[in-house]
Amino acid sequence: MTSYSLEKAATAAVDASIVEMSRIVARVGRLTDLLRDSAAEVRRSGLGDGGDDLALRFAGQLDETLAKVGNLFERQCAALRTFNIVLFGRTGAGKSTLISAITRGNGESVSQGESDWTTKVAPLD
Repeated sequence: MTSYSLEKAATAAVDASIVEMSRIVARVGRLTDLLRDSAAEVRRSGLGDGGDDLALRFAGQLDETLAKVGNLFERQCAALRTFNIVLFGRTGAGKSTLISAITRGNGESVSQGESDWTTKVAPLD
C-alpha cells in the first residue's frame, strides 16, 4: 500500500509540474513571438547613418537567443516527464551509499571517504 501511495504521489507531482510548465511555455511563447516580430521590424526598417548594421546584428543575436530559449524549454519539458530526486550534503554523509541502495547498485559510486566533490552529474534509471 505504501509503495502505491508513493507512486501515486510521484505521478501527481509530475502531472502538476507538466501543467505548470505548459502555462510557463505559453507565456514565454507570447513574449518570444513579440520579440521575433520586433526583430523582423528592425530588419524591415532602415535606420540609416550606419545604424543598419548594428540593428541587423542585434536582430540576429535576438533570433539566436530565442532559438536557445526554445531549445531549453523543450529539454525542460522532456525532463519534467520524469520524477527526479536530488541529494546534497557534506562529504561522507552517505549520499552515494543511499543512491547505491535505492538503485540496487554495487557501491562503485561510493567514495572511500576522501574529501571530494561531484564534478559530473550522471542520471540513474
